[in-house]
Amino acid sequence: MNNNNNPTAHTPLVTIITPVFNGIDTLDNCLKSVATQNVVSFQHIVINALSTDSTTERLQELQAAYPHLSTITEADKGIYDAMNKGIAAATGEWLLFLGVDDILASPTVLAELFAHAPSPATQLLYGNVLYDNGNSHTSSFNVKLLLRNQLHHQGALYHRTVFATQRYDIQYRIYADYALNIRLWQQGIKAEKRDVVISLCGAQGLSGRATWSQLREICRVRFETLGLLQSLVGNSASIAKILLKKMHTPS
Repeated sequence: MNNNNNPTAHTPLVTIITPVFNGIDTLDNCLKSVATQNVVSFQHIVINALSTDSTTERLQELQAAYPHLSTITEADKGIYDAMNKGIAAATGEWLLFLGVDDILASPTVLAELFAHAPSPATQLLYGNVLYDNGNSHTSSFNVKLLLRNQLHHQGALYHRTVFATQRYDIQYRIYADYALNIRLWQQGIKAEKRDVVISLCGAQGLSGRATWSQLREICRVRFETLGLLQSLVGNSASIAKILLKKMHTPS
């Protein structure tokens, strides 16, 4: 695996993990946003699920230009299985999961995040995200997680110690990151927020679509992680939200 191993005192090594399947249209922009970071200590792992477009060939070309880039090309069981493979391969102190249709918000994002060293006890470092449809998302890691998915993976860096006992649950196709964050909140891990937009994200990702399958899964995540009573309010709110969306969407 190709790494740039020259960390500074104030910029710990970051591993960015990107799952991809047939992502040629957005691949270059995603990888360039990482390559232009003005810090010296990061790696980028792309998990390529046997893409059938020209993604595989383009990744081979880009590896020659980006020494921090490595790839894993093999079949997987979905995006969260790919992310778990990235976790196993990562050498970074902090892990960030960036979709192939996402980009880091600016070349200074990682430097801004680590301008002040996190507390030694901190296991989650997070900021905000913007979407390409103009919407913004203000992240939080608190009791609001019971009501909605308040922390998106494109805006969160997890300390590698989190994954000593955790992985994404691949039984969930859309909201395994939400399930992980609820479990971490239940455990009471220490989190720090930075007033930084970390990523600019594609709004058409799996969790960005208002569908009945989405509703079923998010309700299931809450029920299985929180239990019936704690999940009741959040699930009721999700049902009401998707019904309102459907009512205001032209048929």
